[in-house]
Amino acid sequence: MSLRVGLISRTFFNMPLWAAFEQGFFVDAGLEIEAEILDSGTKVTEGLRNGSLNFAIAPPDGVLLDAAVGGSLRIIAGNTSKLSHFLITQPRFKKIEDLKGARIGCLSIDEGTTFVIQDMLSRHGLIFPDDYILDPVGGAPTRWKLFQEQKIDAGLQSIPLSYMAEDAGFSNLAATTDYIPDYQFTVVNADGEWAGSHESETVAFLAALLKATDWVYDNRAGAADIAAREMNISTDYAGRAWDDFTGRAIMPRDMSVSPAGLETVASIMARAGMLPADVAGRASSCVASRFLDQARKI
Repeated sequence: MSLRVGLISRTFFNMPLWAAFEQGFFVDAGLEIEAEILDSGTKVTEGLRNGSLNFAIAPPDGVLLDAAVGGSLRIIAGNTSKLSHFLITQPRFKKIEDLKGARIGCLSIDEGTTFVIQDMLSRHGLIFPDDYILDPVGGAPTRWKLFQEQKIDAGLQSIPLSYMAEDAGFSNLAATTDYIPDYQFTVVNADGEWAGSHESETVAFLAALLKATDWVYDNRAGAADIAAREMNISTDYAGRAWDDFTGRAIMPRDMSVSPAGLETVASIMARAGMLPADVAGRASSCVASRFLDQARKI
């Protein structure tokens, strides 16, 4: 049985998956895995809903929105429990207040760091949609291309693309962690009903990712080589990303979901009017932890 995994973009968050492919951990687990980068959180969520995807490494936002309409999507593991993004802008912008009227690139209107941008800018008196434009162009690599083409004024860029932007002369106005210290940025998602009826495959998939995450933590040079090839960046930038992701535990070694981080996501979505308060208050009910619990025993 071939299992399909949806990815948002070609970023360092995917390192456990890439390592599992390269080190043969999926093959060892008897799994045939296909991965696809969709450059859209909305498309990934829809793929889980319609069954064209079995798993996704994506923000939890789609699962929370699905819960609001009584859906069966669930978070089955963590991936990154802290933000690794910086507010990058064209060089002419020197402070956040300068972004009034700017075109800001984002993943999509209803998922991902879109809500983080709104929260950060609101603290500087800029309110969406009156004070700036949100342009749903796709993930961080797409935004990096549009920055260089001067088609967007600003956007959140994750490590190591943020390093590359600074070195190229773009402005770095703020670190997201200065505003939001706990934020469950990406998780492993699945349809809960499908995962329940394919428990052995789900547990095996998570066990392979756990093994790969361990490997990433233990192999700086090897992980940097993989990231450099997959992301088309230098091994220097990839190594710096490894330093941050492992040194600051941005990517938890045990693939745990941060309760505080998930609560932050839900509350920010609720303040943005995207999530009912009652759903935000029970965000933890969207986590199906039993699959990861079993995977840790393998």
